Amino acid sequence: MIGILIADNLPFEFFRFNQATNPFLSTLIQRGEKEIFLGTLLESHAAPDRTTFDVRLIQVNDKKEGWLPLSGKIRLSLPEPPESVPGDGLLFRCRLKEPHSFQNEGSFDTARFLQRKGIQATGFIASPLEIQKIESPRTSFMGTIEKIRNQLKKKLSGPEKKPEEGFLRALLIDDRSGLTPPMTETLQTLGLSHLLSISGLHISMVTTSFFALLLFLFKRSYRLTLLFPVKKIAAAASFIPLLFYLLLSGSPPAALRAAVMVSLYLTALIFDKEKDLWNVLAAAALLLLAWEPTLLFERSFQLSFLAVIGITFVLTEERFKNRNVIIRTLLISTSTLLLTAPVAAAFASQFTLAGLFCNFWAIPFVGFLILPLTFAGAITTFIFSPLGDLFFQAALFLSHLFLTTLSLILPYFEKVAIPVSFTNPEIILFLLSLFLLGLVIHFRKCWWWVLLSFLLFSGLFLYPFFSPLWSSSLRVHFLDVGEGDAALVEFPKGVKWLVDSGGFLIPPKSGEKQPFDIGQNVLVPYFLKKRIYYLDRIILTHPHPDHYGGMLSVIRKISVGEIWMTEATFPDQTFINLMNEIRKQGIPIHFVSSKETVFTVNGVRGEILYPDFYNPQWNLNDNSIVLKLTFGEISFLLTGDIEREGEKRMSQLGPQIRSTILKVPHHGSNTSSSTPFLEAVQPALAVMSVGWKNPFHFPRPEVLERYEREKIKLLRTDQNGEVTVVTDGERFEIKTVQ
Repeated sequence: MIGILIADNLPFEFFRFNQATNPFLSTLIQRGEKEIFLGTLLESHAAPDRTTFDVRLIQVNDKKEGWLPLSGKIRLSLPEPPESVPGDGLLFRCRLKEPHSFQNEGSFDTARFLQRKGIQATGFIASPLEIQKIESPRTSFMGTIEKIRNQLKKKLSGPEKKPEEGFLRALLIDDRSGLTPPMTETLQTLGLSHLLSISGLHISMVTTSFFALLLFLFKRSYRLTLLFPVKKIAAAASFIPLLFYLLLSGSPPAALRAAVMVSLYLTALIFDKEKDLWNVLAAAALLLLAWEPTLLFERSFQLSFLAVIGITFVLTEERFKNRNVIIRTLLISTSTLLLTAPVAAAFASQFTLAGLFCNFWAIPFVGFLILPLTFAGAITTFIFSPLGDLFFQAALFLSHLFLTTLSLILPYFEKVAIPVSFTNPEIILFLLSLFLLGLVIHFRKCWWWVLLSFLLFSGLFLYPFFSPLWSSSLRVHFLDVGEGDAALVEFPKGVKWLVDSGGFLIPPKSGEKQPFDIGQNVLVPYFLKKRIYYLDRIILTHPHPDHYGGMLSVIRKISVGEIWMTEATFPDQTFINLMNEIRKQGIPIHFVSSKETVFTVNGVRGEILYPDFYNPQWNLNDNSIVLKLTFGEISFLLTGDIEREGEKRMSQLGPQIRSTILKVPHHGSNTSSSTPFLEAVQPALAVMSVGWKNPFHFPRPEVLERYEREKIKLLRTDQNGEVTVVTDGERFEIKTVQ
């Protein structure tokens, strides 16, 4: 687990492992134009809204010189991919981009994750007309497996598209296209989303179930038990379902690594090395790390390894060997849950306390009932179809019962399902506590060491909840949310406001899904990492999608005291959905103007400087709320997207708009940041919220020249990531992620 800390603190360049981007590929990325490529499919992952393809590039069609050789590994995102198997050739047209991450404190570094996997560029294919499959004669074996997968997919795809069918497809063949948003939301809320990711838990349970069944059947015959080593035979036979399940699942990396561990465990049983399981587990870890050292830093490897550790502990501990099957199953469920929970929480940015209850019964119910029945159906359907159908029907019935039970208990757990995130030091301390607990169970002494470690963990875990109450500083976090705006304001003594919530300026068309939810994927994980579960106020400066786009997910996950906005509206379904959700939750809305709003929050003076009233004759940008916060000698001016006319009106306020820190208006557009306005504000620091390589080409060069001419220090979220300004009222300190 030290790898978790190493991975998050070593410089990015450390992970490049001789995977430097091909110079020609770099040129194509910098060119930023759509090109025609030829490549080989390496692996694919299906999700409800899109599928990702990892592709090895072979050639690119240059407009002047024709087909040219090209090397490199890229990841494509496709809403409607062709049916392809690993090894198939792909002819496609897309624009390649360098992998990029939202750079906020504690956020998941997508670019570094892809770099470790050797992926040097990403691309999006919007139309199925832009990609064509070219079958390869060398893929006969994988083609056969893919045909089996497709047949099973059809077998579990009825005309009514029942949720339980999508659930079984995810468990069996790692196909998540049938998962409905309510289902995934329910599983996430109850801390059960890990059940959908085929990993060490699934591989172990399928193999264990098959091994236990064979052993049970063999032991029914006294003669067989005397004549043959039935345990070794059962272990050897268990390789068959292990390999078959691995192939059916598409051999995702997590399942492949788990298969190596389980294979070594079965080998230990065959050669009478059952007492050396810990050595076998260590050998598996060393073997995998020797094959790919970067696995140490991947959460999926850590989760698979911890799950197998939990299973091994229960299987080898003498005090548990004489327990009945039900008790041992519950012990396995508990041990794997305790070990994997903090790492899973760090990876998913949350772990609900409801999961402590739900996982206790859901893991054995799914792992030892639904999954084995589904797998048995997959095997027997090609031997004797009616028997396979019988197994599938039983699995569908239990899945329906499982999902129905979850929907029934969800309303009760939603109220107490407190999302919890873990930092890396907390994970290390928590796992250390469990390690000491394991030693205590084995040696039956030194309980006080366990108590001490858990007390240290509890103190470290609870500190972030209470530390803001003692804070005497004002903190303003200008978040990296791409093209939009979002700023978290932390007042002294723990009061928290959110000013705007990011998003994309061009909303999706009617009936289409937003390609990336800033609220769900950036803001909510950020808040959970910081232990923020309540926002006293959200201010929407103006109703453009790049300022309210993430708010819907935020108010669904984070409690909100009230919302301030103007009377301006936006004629789009996404804004209508947001307002409906606000009314549904009963969040008070206060329509503000500069004529009435002056306030004080724990020593910080706040003013709405603009507009005096909502004027429908002005454009929405010039109706933006402008907020000024003053703490002692230091002041912040948050300007929304005001343009020249708005800046001109504000400049008439004279010294009232003078501020120490300025949030650059309108993302560096040439319509804003006029010279008279900058001369009136006279900021020492300006922070620009701007998207990395955004389609609007912000900031404009002439705007940058104005800030340089006025000698104003400028920081940008696309280059510096999250910018945090901390002040005690006399001086201020700047912190950036980059």
